[in-house]
Amino acid sequence: RISAQGVGALMGVLNWETELLNLARNDIGIKGMRCLAGRMGEGRLPRLRSLDLSSTGINCTTLVLLSMALLQCPYLLRLDLNHNGIQDGEPLGEMVAEHTHLSRLSLNNNYLSGRAVGAFFEGVLQNARNGGQISDIGIAWNGFGKSNALAGAEAIAAVLAESVTLYHLDLSYNSLGSDGCAAIGKGLRDNHHLYGLHLVGNS
Repeated sequence: RISAQGVGALMGVLNWETELLNLARNDIGIKGMRCLAGRMGEGRLPRLRSLDLSSTGINCTTLVLLSMALLQCPYLLRLDLNHNGIQDGEPLGEMVAEHTHLSRLSLNNNYLSGRAVGAFFEGVLQNARNGGQISDIGIAWNGFGKSNALAGAEAIAAVLAESVTLYHLDLSYNSLGSDGCAAIGKGLRDNHHLYGLHLVGNS
């Protein structure tokens, strides 16, 4: 397992040509995330294309650091943040709104409420309007249907109604009720671009 000290040592040897970084299943903590965010924020990982930080203990504090730093990785295509403690969708929404190359984002098994999902998808909608490339989103197993479900569902519907790049969306096991599913359905009426939609585990 890599500790915060290990992340610091790793950041010291990574060069600017690094394209793939997988730190999944390492509890790197706030110090480790600050090292990583600092490296990215200084523009020292400009060619990074894939970043996996699943099961690294990301919380609200480290999410803000990470989201700001990711804007200094302009060619990032894939971001995996599964199995963390993420509860706030706003920092990621703000990052996604401005990141024109990011295409795949996975947030499965976190703690996003309906309101947090709404804030995130507002960023996805802005991304679509800015000519972004978001095509694959996973937010399964967040349970956002239990809290402010309609806020999340309506934001998702807005994206489905406008995005021409989103082709895969996983909303499995989020405890969505019939109202939430109906709201999402409205966004699908004139959508001819979505290829895969997963809704198992909802009403």
